[in-house]
Amino acid sequence: MSQYSTLPVKASECTECGDCMERCPFKVDIIARMREAVEIFEANAE
Repeated sequence: MSQYSTLPVKASECTECGDCMERCPFKVDIIARMREAVEIFEANAE
C-alpha cells in the first residue's frame, strides 16, 4: 500500500477552482501539478 492511498483526499478530487493558485505565494501551477499527481498515483491504483 502506498502512502498516497492512505491520504484522506486524492488529487482527482481537485475541482480546478483556482483558489489555491491565488493563495500560493510561489505562483506554482498547482492545478497542473494535481493533474500530474492523478496520472502518477491514480492511473494504476485499481
